[in-house]
Amino acid sequence: MNSTFRYHLLSASFFICAAASAAVISGCGKSDFLTKASAPASSTDSISIIPEDTIGSDLYLDYSAIAGNEKTDASRIALKGLTRAEVEERLRGSYRWDMHLIDNSYVDDADGEPDGAESGSNPAETVVKPAGTSSGSASYKAVSDQGRSYAVEDLIGKSIRKQLDDIFEKEGGKSTSDHKGDYVLSLPDFRSEAEDVLADVAEKWNKKATPGVLTGYDKTTGQFQFGPAVRGYELNESATRNAILSACEARDFTANVEAIGKAEDAAGSMEDQYRIIGSFTTHTTANNVRNTNVRLASEAINGLILQPGEEFSFNDVVGQRTTAKGYGPAGAYSNGEVVQEVGGGVCQVSTTLYNAVFYAGLESTLRSSHTFEPSYVTPGRDATVSWGGPNYKFKNTSEYPICVLEHYENRTVTAEIYGVPVLEDGVTLELECQKTGANAAGSTWTVYKITKKNGNTIERVQDHVSRYKAHTEANDAAAAAVAASKAAAEAAAASQAAEAAAEASRAAEAAETAAQTSPASSGPAGPAAEATNAAPAPIAPAPAAETQAPAVPAPAGPGQG
Repeated sequence: MNSTFRYHLLSASFFICAAASAAVISGCGKSDFLTKASAPASSTDSISIIPEDTIGSDLYLDYSAIAGNEKTDASRIALKGLTRAEVEERLRGSYRWDMHLIDNSYVDDADGEPDGAESGSNPAETVVKPAGTSSGSASYKAVSDQGRSYAVEDLIGKSIRKQLDDIFEKEGGKSTSDHKGDYVLSLPDFRSEAEDVLADVAEKWNKKATPGVLTGYDKTTGQFQFGPAVRGYELNESATRNAILSACEARDFTANVEAIGKAEDAAGSMEDQYRIIGSFTTHTTANNVRNTNVRLASEAINGLILQPGEEFSFNDVVGQRTTAKGYGPAGAYSNGEVVQEVGGGVCQVSTTLYNAVFYAGLESTLRSSHTFEPSYVTPGRDATVSWGGPNYKFKNTSEYPICVLEHYENRTVTAEIYGVPVLEDGVTLELECQKTGANAAGSTWTVYKITKKNGNTIERVQDHVSRYKAHTEANDAAAAAVAASKAAAEAAAASQAAEAAAEASRAAEAAETAAQTSPASSGPAGPAAEATNAAPAPIAPAPAAETQAPAVPAPAGPGQG
């Protein structure tokens, strides 16, 4: 075979193979592309995602018991494709709930508002239940201006929500279900649900009949004010439950069911049971600015009425001590130092009150010791306060309102608690303060609460421990500097007053001489004017009053004492 023929044979073979290969490659590629791109996906290849709050299977919900209908298609809901909220909305429209408990036996309180009335209700509205709309022993009565009402919680809706929770927890988010037949809603166990309702009603409506209690204090006359007697009421829970059940059995879910109970008359006033149940007195210094601060804080507290369970807060009641309110700078403790602070000295007001509260048998809920030992009361029985810092609080733990009295006069601070006695007859309280530690850093005082019955000790327990810092030379020097500055100011004021008086005397003498030597004088001159603004002589501070009271353990801190 010559070379030319061999060349053409190889060339032909190459082109045939190349064409065949191209056809195979091209054909295979085209076939695959068409199949994947254009062929519709089969149902087995698709993925269906159903939200958890949606039913994806063919299920039905029978709510005929709720609607009060026969079991027909009209009282069935096809759940497929519905969310929980949509199902609940459909069911809510299948019944109406507007049940109220009505009590017309109770008379209005002094403020004219029926006691225990629903918030936002209109007591003048008349809602009369037509005759023949109920069966059983349930009775109905109009809501009058003398009555009160209680909206009974939608017990059906509460039950529906619980049942839907169970259904959607099991079926939500699924496309198939193992459940056979319809889901069927049922009415709640009204007897069990009514127990919770009546417990709440009893808590709101039940009360003891009481004579008129303390309602106010007239600071001008010093007279206490008492309100009218308050009738008592006791709900008959068993009978009222039967009335509610009768309405539910009759499917009268909008009934005004008359509450069955017993009203108890009350008369008179509790004024004869009120008295001063705790008092304490302390004495202040001769510092006029400090005494003004003490007076202003006392006036802010005086006459405050505290209801049973209500808590008193010194800083909330007195407010911030500012010059705009008349408070001035006086000695106080701040960050362990003696400083001049607006409102200095008001700690004596809180301390005096704290001790009165103790003797009354009430509960102090927040109390702190001073940084340094106080001078106007035994260490351990003080209660420091400062705006934005330590506070003093106590709670009215008695069964009746109390009045807090506090006043300042002639360098004496007195706090009193006016109320119905908390302690049993013959029981008294005392505070025993013992200095249990002392060194260069300061002192420690352990305070005991002593309970006595007819003068005999029946209990002695540790109440709290107070720790105080020692006065350093720097602190003493600072205090001395403050005192020296004040003394210098008072001396300067006294000197100016004396000089003014002397000048007035000289002027008067000159006028009298001129009048006596002047021929035009028509009569004798009057007496010389007396100087009345001379500074009074300093008065030595009186010792702190000892009467005793409790405390809540707290670390020492800054204060306006």
